[in-house]
Amino acid sequence: MRKAIKEDKNNPLFHRALGDINFKKDVWSIAISEYRTSLELDSTQADLYYKLAKANFFSRNFTESVKEYKIYLKKYPIDTTAWEELAKICEASNKPSEASFCYQKLTELKPEDGDTWFTYGKNEFNLFNYEVASEALEKAVSLGAHVAESYKMLAKIYQFRKEYFKADSAYSRFEQELGPPEEPQYWLDKGKVMLKIGEKDASFFSRAVESFDTALKLDSTNSVTWEYAGLARYYKKDYKSAIPFFKKKIELGGPNVNALRNLAYCYLKTEKYDLAASTLEQAIVLKPEDVIMRQTIGKIYSFIGNCEKAIEHYKVALKDTTCSLSNIDKCKILGDVCFCYNVMRDCGNAITYGERAIKCDPKNIDYLYNLATAYHLCNKIKLANTYYKKVLEIDPKHKGAREGAARTEVR
Repeated sequence: MRKAIKEDKNNPLFHRALGDINFKKDVWSIAISEYRTSLELDSTQADLYYKLAKANFFSRNFTESVKEYKIYLKKYPIDTTAWEELAKICEASNKPSEASFCYQKLTELKPEDGDTWFTYGKNEFNLFNYEVASEALEKAVSLGAHVAESYKMLAKIYQFRKEYFKADSAYSRFEQELGPPEEPQYWLDKGKVMLKIGEKDASFFSRAVESFDTALKLDSTNSVTWEYAGLARYYKKDYKSAIPFFKKKIELGGPNVNALRNLAYCYLKTEKYDLAASTLEQAIVLKPEDVIMRQTIGKIYSFIGNCEKAIEHYKVALKDTTCSLSNIDKCKILGDVCFCYNVMRDCGNAITYGERAIKCDPKNIDYLYNLATAYHLCNKIKLANTYYKKVLEIDPKHKGAREGAARTEVR
């Protein structure tokens, strides 16, 4: 063939033939060189671009290979094999968007091929193009292709789209096809779906517990799973059982505001008030601006009689500028601060906060009674009597107000 070329170097067929010989021998550099020369002499050989593309691919010249495939496919746009090969090269070259274009073309050329739809859907899933991915994967399922794998990805897509009942169904279909997988992340994700459905149907909280517990059996080192396992029990109102899970979360992952707060609420629900307060103190160190936690710990301290600590946290909460607390919440705090100052027999401060409390809720019996008590402590007898009677106007049987009114009656 080289003799023929030497005699007629401008014959494109001779160069093409020499290229084919070297292609078969896997001598890619010579094959590429001869194919290029042949095309320079006769550019109408569109099919030769396909061979040139493959030769470049085998020699790992991916950029050139893609270029030649595109030229070829402009001439032969219905060649499904070339589209498939180009898609794989684009994937190998980390060009997922270009691969996606190829797979889309393939679905147009092979609309009843389930494998094509699955591959297209999987590629779109990895690109986080969930809308396109779901359509392609649902089509693959309808054609009976890669049913289990499709449902596994569809479950994640439905979860992302907050279609939790569809996600649950997809997880179930996957397990029907392949059985329960030994993948901790799978069970963690499924448990999260069960929690969301549990907001509408509480029976799903038990399924969430099962999923998270399965994840922990497969991997007991993931602190996130421990936290979710605790949350599932908390939502089931099994507060005592939730406690060790939140503690394990903190042990593995270090101090965490959410875990500490959830642990504190479990202690609160199980009437372990001292532990609830000390745990919330740890959470507040991490997030001192959280006025909701300040309000909660203030209530706890007030309830267990530590009025100084209650007032300390309440005063921080009252400085809220984030609108996290409603006016009603702030009013309740003012009333409780008044109560605490009364307990501490600091009637001056009690009056200050009590007067602020009744401005926002003039008919609240507790606020009125606390203010009456404050006036009484400060020996402001007439004002005390007036407010004791205001309480009695609302609740004539209020024992404390009746006794207070009697003691402050001016004769």
